[in-house]
Amino acid sequence: MALISNDSKITYLYKKQFDTVSTNSDFKIFQESNYIFGNKVNSKSIIFNNKQLYRDTITDTVPNELINILYDDDNNNIEGSVIGKRCNNNIIKKFVKLELIFLEGSIKYDNNNNIKEISFYHKRELFI
Repeated sequence: MALISNDSKITYLYKKQFDTVSTNSDFKIFQESNYIFGNKVNSKSIIFNNKQLYRDTITDTVPNELINILYDDDNNNIEGSVIGKRCNNNIIKKFVKLELIFLEGSIKYDNNNNIKEISFYHKRELFI
């Protein structure tokens, strides 16, 4: 597994602080856009929901209440739902077969030609 460089981490956090999406760590903040195919992307509320980084401890096992579920939080079919199913401790949210669209130009490779970064988005804003 490739490690993320400190420069990439700093760039990501800098962009996050100014509510700018990070589609490619090589892009400067002024090269990024919060509009992707006409959809506004609000990086603070979508990715971290105004929470502090590293605030919550996330286990490496799937919570039992998210295994073999059929319905989202609104009691609709979980497949393709943009609502998703939140676990009991409100830290993890499960989505099943949610269509994501590849963001052209977002792939970044390491020296061994392995994919290091790649970005996708959903055609509607997600409010998690």
